[in-house]
Amino acid sequence: MRHEARPVQATFSDGRTGEVQIQFPVREKNRVYIVGTASTKDIIPWNDPDAEYWGVNNLYGVTLTNATGTCHYDRWFEIHNLWLDPATNKFLRRGDAEFRGQPVLDYLKGIANLGCTVYMQKHWPDLIPMSVQYPLAEVVAFFQEKGIDLRYCRYLTNTITYEIVLAIYLGFTDIQVWGVDMQAGSEYGWQRPSCEFWLGVAAGMGIKIHIPEEADLLKCRFIYGFEEKQQDDFRRKLEKIRKDMKIKRIQAQQQVAENERHMQQLLGAENVVTEIQNIWTNLGDDLLLTKRGS
Repeated sequence: MRHEARPVQATFSDGRTGEVQIQFPVREKNRVYIVGTASTKDIIPWNDPDAEYWGVNNLYGVTLTNATGTCHYDRWFEIHNLWLDPATNKFLRRGDAEFRGQPVLDYLKGIANLGCTVYMQKHWPDLIPMSVQYPLAEVVAFFQEKGIDLRYCRYLTNTITYEIVLAIYLGFTDIQVWGVDMQAGSEYGWQRPSCEFWLGVAAGMGIKIHIPEEADLLKCRFIYGFEEKQQDDFRRKLEKIRKDMKIKRIQAQQQVAENERHMQQLLGAENVVTEIQNIWTNLGDDLLLTKRGS
């Protein structure tokens, strides 16, 4: 991937400031695969010659391999708040000293070794030389010109959304989102609407978007109103299955309780036999039985 050097003012970990040369990536391909951590990440085609592949923080340390090849990334995204805590001299991520079971500093050293551009809230010249500041101001200005004012809607609720927005801004003509579900009711469910909103913006700008059939984004089982009968039939079918499973669960619980009572009866009988043996057996009998046995 080609890069262009640009001078920027940077702040080092020890507080020093100065001008440094940062290598900014140059888009030369038209398609981008935005990769998340949900199950469809396992079926990504890794052999697309006209595509970039973008990774995200929670994918760190995860090796994805299938028939098309092994994961490789052109850009990485770690946009969470990071700072060096002066009280402990430890790096914190979102206020925590560990991420994915390791100290944050070790994690940062790890993504520094990915060999690709890392988008962050700021450039870390000494820690992650290939880090660049996410161009939020430029993105805001770009979409203001398109009639979408980010200062007011501020509809950026997750890293995947930041990636979609950046892909639009950079001029990709084909945006594919893999490994992203954000299922309703999950911890990421509240983040899903902004992803779908910005995918809609992309589609409205003539950008091709692709979501795997197995993923949940931009999916509804039934069209509101026109497919109400099918929806009601499906709901009744699920309700019947749920009731049947509940009956079987209750029966299984009853069987477990019956087995527990039977086990306690056998244990009680075993204890009675043991007590009888303790009462009627004495040392002389034991010795006599031992001699006869020999």
